[in-house]
Amino acid sequence: MKGKLLRGLVVTFLLILIVGCSLQEEAKSMMENHQQTTTDPINQANLTDIPDDLKMAIVDVEDSRFYEHSGLDLYGIGRAVYTDVTTMSAAEGGSTLTQQLARSVYLSQDRTFSRKVNEIALAFELEHTYSKDQILEMYLNNVYFGNGAFGIRAAAETYFGKGQDLKHLTLAECALLAGLPNAPSALNPWLEANVPNALARRNHVLDAMYHNGDITQEEMTQAKSSPLKLFGQ
Repeated sequence: MKGKLLRGLVVTFLLILIVGCSLQEEAKSMMENHQQTTTDPINQANLTDIPDDLKMAIVDVEDSRFYEHSGLDLYGIGRAVYTDVTTMSAAEGGSTLTQQLARSVYLSQDRTFSRKVNEIALAFELEHTYSKDQILEMYLNNVYFGNGAFGIRAAAETYFGKGQDLKHLTLAECALLAGLPNAPSALNPWLEANVPNALARRNHVLDAMYHNGDITQEEMTQAKSSPLKLFGQ
């Protein structure tokens, strides 16, 4: 049963990939005729303004092969499909940062075949048009962090009062922010009921950073022990 389901998912994915690749010109046109940001220009942050800990945290937890793939991570998708099938769940995600950016800026959040095809085509076109650093900067300026906060400046201000002073974000704060795009509403730490899950997600991000060699074990342990202190508390 699982074997048939896995083969079916692989065939479906290959069809989506083939059709997506054939829509490159349509994706290019979509990018040219669409605003490239969902964030007010005043809240845009240059990549150099964003602390390395936050950039590493986002990449490590959302797309650890970001600097290796070309918009679509076949290995990551295969791993996600295998995990979901073998555990009979939908716990694993396979979308790259580039795909998430395409979805956030150019597409709706509808779970349809056509949206997925366009997402793949746009991801390839984004990778062809922009550098990895430009894509990461656009992602951080457009992703939704919950509580009405689109983009990293708005999120840093909403949760820690550091929207205009991003470099002062601590490692623990960076990890918490990096964990929010996964489920912005369910992880919103301003709601007391969500705090345990928000901290668990933060610690998961720290684990990913440690396993990818971006922080030391001591830094991870210290950040995990940091109490959650939101702006004004």
